Amino acid sequence: METMDINVMRCKVCNHPLNISKENVYVAKNVKNLLFGNEDWSATDCPYCGCQNLLKRRFEKAVK
Repeated sequence: METMDINVMRCKVCNHPLNISKENVYVAKNVKNLLFGNEDWSATDCPYCGCQNLLKRRFEKAVK
């Protein structure tokens, strides 16, 4: 059985490990412009320096 390596997310400013548990992740809006609208991102704050770190872009749920 192979072991899976766990990638640790680190702050892009101070390189401190981020706590990306469900209660620490929130949605951040990136206002691009009026033509393209907003982008939603999953984000978390660094517990050491307080910088906001964007994790992944969020898309709207497709409904049939």
